Amino acid sequence: CQLWDSWQPDAVVADRATGIYAHPEKIREVNFDGKHFRCRARHFVAPSPQGRPVLWQAGASEQGRQFAASTAEAIFAIQPTVETMRAYSDDIRERVAAAGRDPESVKLYYGAQVIIGATDTEAREKAAFLQALLRPEASLAMLSGQLGLDFSTFDPASPLDEIPVPGIQGVKDALVATGAGEKVTVAEAADIYAFRFSMPQVIGSPESVADQLEVFLDDGGADGFMLLATYTPGCFEEFVDLVVPELQRRGRYRTAYPGRTLRANIRND
Repeated sequence: CQLWDSWQPDAVVADRATGIYAHPEKIREVNFDGKHFRCRARHFVAPSPQGRPVLWQAGASEQGRQFAASTAEAIFAIQPTVETMRAYSDDIRERVAAAGRDPESVKLYYGAQVIIGATDTEAREKAAFLQALLRPEASLAMLSGQLGLDFSTFDPASPLDEIPVPGIQGVKDALVATGAGEKVTVAEAADIYAFRFSMPQVIGSPESVADQLEVFLDDGGADGFMLLATYTPGCFEEFVDLVVPELQRRGRYRTAYPGRTLRANIRND
């Protein structure tokens, strides 16, 4: 933070005639001696218009949640069901309040995989085609890398929740939660992770997709979403061209941006 704040607002002149980019006397030297590192330098990168970058946090562990509550301006989270979304949202808001901050000041963005068709049937057919492209050995390799075990040595029918893992516990928890009370096997978990990283799938026509996203906003406590690609740039173009107008028609998506920076637009300043 000291480095980000070390440039005075008028430090940059960018004067081609004189060849001066910034006034050195308006860039403060930082001499920091902390618990984990020390630094004596001038920040060599000019600040952006918003000053400091927006501070994001990702990770659902106890440590990650506490860090988000005390520090983050925005959070990226993966929760596979509306119920787990709401539980996570309520927990985060309580922690933010306990940290002495406004619970609504921290914006929560859930990951979601959206597959759009002209009709619900077309969207389901597209999803089935994409799912069929998965290869079991590749899916197992991806899961193994995240959870720190070689799952090719396990019975594919083994319940994932019964296997201790040294890797990312939040990934395992999210995969287990996709079962909504039913056991999720190693084979199922591998396919889910390879296809959608445990994110909820929203499959349907633009109207159906908008319906489900509204549920995530209202019942899941989301402030917004980060979209997981299926194929690029097509999946994003479809969302912009087909779903965004539907959300705007319902008054759920902005028609103009209030500010010039990411922070201003996240806060709606």
